[in-house]
Amino acid sequence: MDKVILVIIDGLSYRMKKYMGYLEALCEDKKAQCHCVKSKLPTLSKPLYNMLLTGVSPIKSGIRSNNIKGKSKDESIFDLAVKNGKKTGAAAYYWIEELYNSGSFDPIKNMEVENKDLPINFGRFYWEDNFPDSHVFIQGERLRIKYDVDFLVIHSMNVDDSGHKHGGLSNEYRKSISKVSDILAIHLPKWIEENYQIIITSDHGMDIYGNHGGTTKLESYVPMWLIGDKFENLKLDDYLSQDIVFSLCCKGLGIEKS
Repeated sequence: MDKVILVIIDGLSYRMKKYMGYLEALCEDKKAQCHCVKSKLPTLSKPLYNMLLTGVSPIKSGIRSNNIKGKSKDESIFDLAVKNGKKTGAAAYYWIEELYNSGSFDPIKNMEVENKDLPINFGRFYWEDNFPDSHVFIQGERLRIKYDVDFLVIHSMNVDDSGHKHGGLSNEYRKSISKVSDILAIHLPKWIEENYQIIITSDHGMDIYGNHGGTTKLESYVPMWLIGDKFENLKLDDYLSQDIVFSLCCKGLGIEKS
């Protein structure tokens, strides 16, 4: 099936993937594969959301900082999907809405989106970093079921939030990762049964001090799990560049990059 779910677990370091027990179990059972992805620099959220969704590095895109305002000038997966007659959705942090729909997020106007003329046709957006991951996944699942979207982004923030507050090797950080694993254990079986192409990754990692933006392995190496028949026979290196995510989304949707 030419439908893709992209899950972005914000702030998840590759070193900590061992706490994603359910996904690692799928890998052991040969139902998923995991690769190490090197994030582009700087390892900051907004530049790397755009990296994941357009395949364009922060230096080339001009989105070099979380403080850059306005819409992305690059063609995103949302744009490509809509051009190809597909429906798109996102349950995500408001920066994703800002990058591809409004350019300037207003929670009253933009928190809920139902507009087939926009790149993100159907959306539910939040703006607090501690907004519960469980709620984000339910919002995403509701969009998937209600609107039968072809490309869905689910983007959670609690791992990043706990990392900033307690550090990237803290017990609190580990617990937040385990919690996301438990949430995925609820939703993934349904997606797998319905033959979605599934990509689960992160934008950046987190150092021991609760920061990211630099070049250390804790900050710049993130995991990427792949599930779906379109990814089964791919011959990929163990260590990959982050632009692979954009290409894999296109492959899963059966569309060509412009």
